[in-house]
Amino acid sequence: MANLLYKLGQTFAKHKWKTIISWFVVLGIIVAVLAIKGINFTDDIKMSGLKSLDTSNKIEEEFKQDSQKGSIRVVFKSDEEKGIVTPESQAAITKVLAEIKKK
Repeated sequence: MANLLYKLGQTFAKHKWKTIISWFVVLGIIVAVLAIKGINFTDDIKMSGLKSLDTSNKIEEEFKQDSQKGSIRVVFKSDEEKGIVTPESQAAITKVLAEIKKK
């Protein structure tokens, strides 16, 4: 492979103007093809058969919500007689909710 590249480099060096013209011809062909066919970018990618996508689709169908925007319900329970309305309980709940939001 190295020998082939060496010979190719030698040929390009000996025939530099032919090489330059050849590269411009190739570039012209590429530009012409792009001008005729046009450039068409799309972000519509379809992948099927992936378990994670199947799960996301099931979540969207069953729960009618975007699977990328999950939600969680947090329930607080207290063994105290007054429940969770005491200032200490409220402070603890606020602290836990702040930690959840960080994650």
